[in-house]
Amino acid sequence: MILRRSGYVTLDLHGIIKDINLTGAVLLGRERALVLGESFHQWLSNESIPVFARHLQVVRNSEAEVTDEIVVKNKQGQLHTVNITSLVNHFVSNGDVCRSILVDITERKLIEERLKQSSEVLRDLCTIMKRCAKKKEERWRVKFMTNWGKPYWRSRWMWRC
Repeated sequence: MILRRSGYVTLDLHGIIKDINLTGAVLLGRERALVLGESFHQWLSNESIPVFARHLQVVRNSEAEVTDEIVVKNKQGQLHTVNITSLVNHFVSNGDVCRSILVDITERKLIEERLKQSSEVLRDLCTIMKRCAKKKEERWRVKFMTNWGKPYWRSRWMWRC
């Protein structure tokens, strides 16, 4: 089981951080008190800024939860892929705010990428094995690259096609 870090943040409808929990502040790499009043936009990768701007626009005009995937860059420069789910709250005394949950899915994305690479290697291997099974040669060699870029050799005498 993978434990995901979840941060909670309250934003105004322009993306200014009004409140944040400890996990959310850790995700940004700063102390909670230093993050309050700052724009959430500054913590986003360049590709995520328009996604987040659209996210806020949709939240502002919707009564339903809105979820998007963004990439957050913390103070140390580390990138974290985050699912942000937000809901507007009209019932606060100082104006509308957006309550958001930030779920760090960085590890899940890495696992998905490794699984994709492994699937590609397996597909290539199966294709090669089918071709080799059709050949009548007594000895053959197959070379393909593993995920880590190291050559991987097998001979017919090792495998029974």
